[in-house]
Amino acid sequence: MFRDVESLFIPTLDVVARLVEQEDHALIAATLPGVFRNWQGVQQILYRRLDVEGKYIERLEGNKGSDASAREATRKLLTAQQQLQKLDLVIRRVSMAAEQKGIFLGPLPSTVQAASAQAAAMGATPLVGSVSGGGGERER
Repeated sequence: MFRDVESLFIPTLDVVARLVEQEDHALIAATLPGVFRNWQGVQQILYRRLDVEGKYIERLEGNKGSDASAREATRKLLTAQQQLQKLDLVIRRVSMAAEQKGIFLGPLPSTVQAASAQAAAMGATPLVGSVSGGGGERER
């Protein structure tokens, strides 16, 4: 997937979301080998990106970083949130259709579970939060 190219990723997910609105299409996606796991992998990457960008913004605020850097990091954070919302919708639809037909797609990866649990505890959609495993601060 083109998760690093917003002009492709979000419209592509819009099309996929429309396709999986129909239960039979969602079931086809659930039974294709590797498709659902690939989506979950991209979901993990997006959660990690949110975590890293959030930490970077916090560090910029603490160090009185430049406004240009903060704007770019905020733009990346908002883009990743939009991407994650779209992908979460697709994954949820496919999961629900599969569950109704007794298809077990496997447990969610631990980073997604942790982020979802934290967001639920905060009463929010699982978009931003501290995600365990795989995110360090990066140097810019």
